Amino acid sequence: MLAQASEGADEEVLVGHRLADVERYVRAAARRLERLPDNTAKDLDRMRAIHELEQAYRERAPVAPPEVRWLLEELRVSHFAQGLGTREPVSAKRIRRLLAT
Repeated sequence: MLAQASEGADEEVLVGHRLADVERYVRAAARRLERLPDNTAKDLDRMRAIHELEQAYRERAPVAPPEVRWLLEELRVSHFAQGLGTREPVSAKRIRRLLAT
């Protein structure tokens, strides 16, 4: 029980540390929605790729590096609102490599 509480506290600190990133993720989602009517096919292709990576992450979540969760969010920014920039370099290949370790 104490270990679970400690993990939850660690997660809260991590989220608090990345609060500015979360704001950027929300802005990226808004940009995606603005562009969606004109780019439905491209949007669908990009989301399929992200969903495949999310599924791989869910399958490996207990042993996957914790940064994969955030890299998935950064990949969304990269795909849908590139002008906002990402916190670090990100690609589907990099995420797959991390999930394979």
